[in-house]
Amino acid sequence: DRDYPMLHQRLSIRDSQVFFKLIMGQTVNSVAEELSIAPGSVSVFRSKILKKMNMHNNASLIHYALDHHLIN
Repeated sequence: DRDYPMLHQRLSIRDSQVFFKLIMGQTVNSVAEELSIAPGSVSVFRSKILKKMNMHNNASLIHYALDHHLIN
C-alpha cells in the first residue's frame, strides 16, 4: 500500500493549491480571489480533483484529509 502514492500526491501543483484551500473550508470565490483566477476555473479544478481522487463532494475530500492527517 505504501508503494503507491496517496491520492492527493497525484494532483498537479495547482490542483493541490485548490485542494488544500477547499479542505480548509474556503469557498470557491475565496479560493479564486486568493489564487487570482476566475471562480469558474476553481470549479473546474474542483471537478478535476474529485475525478482524480474518485470522490463526489467536498465532504469526502475533507474526510480523506482527516484520515491522512493533512488537517486536524
